[in-house]
Amino acid sequence: MTVIQIKTPGKLFVAGEYAVVEAGYPAIIIAVDRFIHLRMTETSRSYGQIFSKGFTDEPAQWVRRRNRFWLKKQNYRLKYVRSAIHTTERYLYEQKIPLRLFDLEIASELKSDQNKKLGLGSSGAITVGTIRALLQFYGIGDDHLLVYKLAVLAQMNLQVNSSFGDLAASSFTGWIKYQSFDHEFIQNRFKRMPTKDLVSLPWPALKIEPLKVADEVNFLIGWTGRPASSNRLVGDVQTQKKQSQREYKDFLNSSKESVNLLANSLKTNNTEGIKQAIESNRDALLAMGQQTKVVIETPQLKQLIDLAAKHKAVAKTSGAGGGDSGIAFVFDDSEIQPLIHDWQKEGIRQLPLTIYYQ
Repeated sequence: MTVIQIKTPGKLFVAGEYAVVEAGYPAIIIAVDRFIHLRMTETSRSYGQIFSKGFTDEPAQWVRRRNRFWLKKQNYRLKYVRSAIHTTERYLYEQKIPLRLFDLEIASELKSDQNKKLGLGSSGAITVGTIRALLQFYGIGDDHLLVYKLAVLAQMNLQVNSSFGDLAASSFTGWIKYQSFDHEFIQNRFKRMPTKDLVSLPWPALKIEPLKVADEVNFLIGWTGRPASSNRLVGDVQTQKKQSQREYKDFLNSSKESVNLLANSLKTNNTEGIKQAIESNRDALLAMGQQTKVVIETPQLKQLIDLAAKHKAVAKTSGAGGGDSGIAFVFDDSEIQPLIHDWQKEGIRQLPLTIYYQ
């Protein structure tokens, strides 16, 4: 009996948010040591089961009809799992690999004790984890790029508004510099090409590069306790950008410059370079938010950033903004605990996360 157990990390955006949705514009993203845990077990029953605390009150039964996965009772909260299985099994079926029945158990560390999202990319980690578990279950190579591409196609099937950088971070792990692909190129081929051929193609503009960061670089992650919807916020910006094309182009170029500066500065722990890059990227995001009427910094996120400056650190929002988290680079070790203390007084929780390398 085949049993697969894996864990897939969450992610955190460091810089380049929103701009990275456009092909050719980079972001820096990290994989963090909070995980989605998956256990896949072959079953001899005539049906499989999926159970995930927080998603299903009881195991969701599924069967295969015409070589396709079908939940006996639809469950919207399992949509990312369902799409990941559909996409991966289509890839396997095209290669004439016999499909089998299995049980899948999913447990998440990507929520708080109060079951609130921490902004660590749970949907991306679930998608990547389900795909990696399936590829291992069938004894197929699960190299990072294949997992990432299948995960993108699974989420495209759900019409997700995303750069898919969260999928890259959960697939490749560690620090990465990520540049999204030409979405139109892939979407035009999505419905009319076999999956195995589409994932074998080079994807125009796609770049996923491991980033070597100096050991001395220190950062803290603060969580406001207010979950935000990245999918909705990115969609809002994509809708509004047509009204201010010149300003939007300025934002893209400014974001690209700051991300490139940050990537180079992190390699040598160049304090002034890191400060300049983070401040520049923050300014660009705020200007873009003003132009598109999307709230990037809530009052509590602004407080998180202002308190970091008080302690000789530099900070910005992480991800889509509108809630969730901020990231602060601290250059004086003696200021770490005082900053955490000041955050706590304002209801900002420090998340004790470190970089995860698979």
